This record gives sequence, C-alpha cells and structure tokens, in this order.
Amino acid sequence: MKKHEMKPGQTGKIMETYKFGNSISHICDGYLAETTEEIEHILDNHQAAGWVILNKQYV
Repeated sequence: MKKHEMKPGQTGKIMETYKFGNSISHICDGYLAETTEEIEHILDNHQAAGWVILNKQYV
C-alpha cells in the first residue's frame, strides 16, 4: 500500500496533533490530494482504519 508523502519541494507545518492510545497523529498542511485517485486512496485508507478500530473494540 502506498503511503502519502509530501512531494519534493513541498513544505508544511504540523497544524494539529492527536493522541489515540499509543498512536500519535500529526495533521500537516503541506500535503493536498490533487487527483480523484489520491482522494479515493485516502478515503479507502480512512475507512479501512475505521473498521480495524471497530473490530478491535467489539471482538
């Protein structure tokens, strides 16, 4: 699975930081999805992560 990384030359700063249990999530303003494929990939990853979380809570 491809991870989203900032493209060469892009810069950004961390806008928000969240901690969920042992995980830390940084929200950076330096990456914007530009194509429909990139947006779909991000949404698919979020949906998959959500199902993993739900399954861990209710199994």
